[in-house]
Amino acid sequence: MAVIGVCPRLIARATGWKLTQAACSGAELADVASSQLAQVTASTDYVTVQVGGNDAGFVPVLSVCAQAGVRR
Repeated sequence: MAVIGVCPRLIARATGWKLTQAACSGAELADVASSQLAQVTASTDYVTVQVGGNDAGFVPVLSVCAQAGVRR
């Protein structure tokens, strides 16, 4: 059995499965609930989920850290 990366596109390519890509950059929990979950239907066989830091305010924290590295 080969190990396949968790990226949905890689899995789809390796298996020949049809992929519906519902994710988007910057999505928060409300986006997932309002639009992305609607893509899951009775004919859906597999779902992959990736959780980021948008709901936790990760972008402003990362921005401050990045700016701190630029300052002299």
